[in-house]
Amino acid sequence: MEVAPVPTESLTSSLATLRLATDGSREVVRERVHKEVSTKRRNNHIHMFLDTSGSMSLSDDGALSRIRAATQGVRALVEDMKAHDVLHFYEFNTSVKRVLISKRNNLRVAEFFQHLDAIEPNGGTALRDAVIAAVASAREAHQRDLEYGKKKAADKKVGFDFGCLPVHNIVILTDGEDTSSTQSMEATIEALQKPGMPLPNVFFVAVGDAAGPTSAVNQLARTPGGHVKVKEAERAANILDAFNFVRREVARYLVREVVRVTTTITPLSGGGASASAAPSASAAASAAAAATKPK
Repeated sequence: MEVAPVPTESLTSSLATLRLATDGSREVVRERVHKEVSTKRRNNHIHMFLDTSGSMSLSDDGALSRIRAATQGVRALVEDMKAHDVLHFYEFNTSVKRVLISKRNNLRVAEFFQHLDAIEPNGGTALRDAVIAAVASAREAHQRDLEYGKKKAADKKVGFDFGCLPVHNIVILTDGEDTSSTQSMEATIEALQKPGMPLPNVFFVAVGDAAGPTSAVNQLARTPGGHVKVKEAERAANILDAFNFVRREVARYLVREVVRVTTTITPLSGGGASASAAPSASAAASAAAAATKPK
């Protein structure tokens, strides 16, 4: 699932002005400014934390169980990923367990899907511990990408563009209140508020008891910053729809808008320098800048 790319847009303006030439004479020049706006997809880190506690075996409506519906949603997220996107997959019940970290192009997809199909829910729910572990996972990956990007820019002797860094999307599915965490709610909220990196996007898929205005998930969603969202799924049958919402939001945050501006100056009268076409200093700076924002 992807947001359709915005076509490249360009705008050219032209203005005749009077300026002092290099030999001291005056000349009339035409200043032509060309602005080009295009979009580019940023790489994506998915930090997926799946609740595998005992209650995830429930089916609610007698059909698909919560865990089987949830693994269908995880499959859809993986299928959206591109070659250089990275999957960080964790499971949590009484404790939090890292299952794998892999680039999409290195992921043994069939083997991973078999693992999902074999999950047997058991144990309690360490939700707060999972949230803190998810923030730590995003922070560590961001730091690695930042160090690599800066080194690469230094080797090429060019400025580092923070807009080129991957986007970090944390997705946590849970179906109950916390029963097993060692971390407090205060520590969990602080981790979301001060992740030690640009705020990651955090999506909770709240199933069953995890939904509702007084739940721990919705308390965490009120963390300032607007980067924490909750999609409720009252029963197993609604889980895939909730994942589809997350997929659309993730795709939206991956769209990067790139703006490039060039200025060309051409003399229109005698007495000045010959025709030239060199970007001004301000134009060069603008050309190097890339604005990143969700579309």
